[in-house]
Amino acid sequence: MRVSGLIAALGVATGLSLLTGASAFAADFEWKFNNGLPETRNESQELNAFAEAVAKATDGRLAIQVYHGGSLGLKNEDVLRWLPSGVSEMGLVWANYVGRDAPELNAIYIQGSVGSPEEHLRALPVIRDIYEQEFGKWDIVTAGFMALPMLEASIFCADDPVRTLADLEGKKLRVWSKDQVDTFERLGVSAQIIPQTEMYVALRTGVVDCAVYPALFAHTVSLQEVAKYAS
Repeated sequence: MRVSGLIAALGVATGLSLLTGASAFAADFEWKFNNGLPETRNESQELNAFAEAVAKATDGRLAIQVYHGGSLGLKNEDVLRWLPSGVSEMGLVWANYVGRDAPELNAIYIQGSVGSPEEHLRALPVIRDIYEQEFGKWDIVTAGFMALPMLEASIFCADDPVRTLADLEGKKLRVWSKDQVDTFERLGVSAQIIPQTEMYVALRTGVVDCAVYPALFAHTVSLQEVAKYAS
């Protein structure tokens, strides 16, 4: 399964000044940055580097503490609710997860809608423009973007190997976006959105039998401990 359109915006709660230079701050500020990705992911290391760059650019007047792996207890699917409130001053906003509150955002870049890295790169500027406009409607200022490359996603299962769609019938499947839910349901497979911070426990406890996830990153969430098989 090829997945594309994995773009996260670096959202900032409105009412908070965006970085314009060291002179913008007369006193020290400490901001929290909610990152739902595990700390072992390369993207998380990039966010650490971003925080260091901001501290350097502001002569230490603005300190951003990145909280990885959802350690703040803030859910990706609720980001349009908690980010504007300032519970965390910054955070990753994954459009794939916001289908409940903003189905139009979830539908901007459907998984698998492009077939090559070249198409993906051509689409990114347009997607970024749309995200900035739409997030603004939710009182979220877009400070930047992180775009993942095109990935091959696998289906990880706890107890039985899955080699065909027929093997998935009767199993509960974890996915991360509403378009994936709709696709699998039309194929006769029961799917539900579960954030990756909850995926490990969901597999271990039987909430789901299988999970869609890129094999490239499986080790960062220890999938091999709860899923014996991958297809």
